[in-house]
Amino acid sequence: MNVVIKYLKRYTDSFKNVGFYLMAAFLPMALNLILTPIYSLYMQPEDFAVVSYYSSFVTLFSPFVLFYFNQYYMREFFYRAEDEKEILKAVLFKSLIVGSAILMIIALVILAIYTFIFNKTSEVPFFPYAIIAFLPMFFAGIYRLELVEDKVHRRAKNYFYLCLVYDVLIALFSLLFVVPMRMGGLGQLIGKMLGPLLVFLWLAYRNRNLFKVRFDNSIFKESIKFCFPLVLAAMLGFFSSGYDRVFLERTVELSQLGIYSIGITIGSCLSVFSSAVGDTFCPDIFESLAKKDFRRTAKFVFLEIGIMVIVVFAFILCADILIDLLTVHRYTASAGIAKIASVGTITSCIQYVISNIIMSFKKNSVVLYTKIIGSALCVLMYSVLITYYGTVGAAWGVVFSHLVFAFVSFGLFYISLKRDNTKTAIS
Repeated sequence: MNVVIKYLKRYTDSFKNVGFYLMAAFLPMALNLILTPIYSLYMQPEDFAVVSYYSSFVTLFSPFVLFYFNQYYMREFFYRAEDEKEILKAVLFKSLIVGSAILMIIALVILAIYTFIFNKTSEVPFFPYAIIAFLPMFFAGIYRLELVEDKVHRRAKNYFYLCLVYDVLIALFSLLFVVPMRMGGLGQLIGKMLGPLLVFLWLAYRNRNLFKVRFDNSIFKESIKFCFPLVLAAMLGFFSSGYDRVFLERTVELSQLGIYSIGITIGSCLSVFSSAVGDTFCPDIFESLAKKDFRRTAKFVFLEIGIMVIVVFAFILCADILIDLLTVHRYTASAGIAKIASVGTITSCIQYVISNIIMSFKKNSVVLYTKIIGSALCVLMYSVLITYYGTVGAAWGVVFSHLVFAFVSFGLFYISLKRDNTKTAIS
């Protein structure tokens, strides 16, 4: 008992931070659980299909628009002197406002070319859905940077309150446009845009002093060099978390895509647990790797994955009853897809942990090569699974795709380390 008490005292702050991160993660999940029955009453399968379809393209272009600056800030924070940290944040803050606006417009043009030239038979409308769906990517830039700022300073309470404001605004606006205004999928997209817009304006004003800080070109160039391979790699991650819906849109009825999207969305809600645990332990993993404390790193890695296994197992046991209630008996057919999708949160967690470890070693080229090889393998895998097993095959494709990326990245990372050790021994 004394050992337990001593352990609890030693890690009191960590447990408090876990609590706030978990509350921040539970909040969107709780809101989603509350709103899903309402959406099920006021939205048709086609509405869910349209929202999910554009969400998949957001997954593709979000790393491009935001350019992974938040990961660069987290990584560099522990290596920079105190007097450099404000300049570092100011450079990334300005880059996320100006650069992200330009990159978002480029992303919209690319999607328009795909829609009007290569996918002319699509039943999904482009205007104004695409524009409204893409705008939150731009608004989310400085929001995510602020969240990273709270994480590296271990300000879990501030992190929670910022997430609270962000998620509640999205929920309120979505309800407004879906229920009283009866705008269906378009209304939900508008709600997802207006909430981030207000937070963006507030954070821009709150951090207005950063506009006065000099822009250090050397930091900007270094961040581009660091982030560029990560951006390409993250965009290729689309093949594990978005390509399934784009592929299905061209092969099944829009209503079937809608049912599939409901199941994937509910099952993927468990990713909030993964995000919460990741937000809690990610700074510790980066810090322990920086200090070359690999035993401590392994402890956090196994703890993070173990928590997700327990959560997913509990969800699968309750999935049928839960989905029947959440969809007000309308979309119970999505329960099977939801169970499969929940397993994908475990494999996604494994992939995320391995990617963070590789980034901490500055092996960004490994991440990029992993995505190139893994994406090619995933395209082949989806072609087979969806052709023969339809939506069920697509769901399992999501699960397996994370494992494909994880195993490929681990293999390439191991080869890279051996090559470095060989060069060191020769020199």
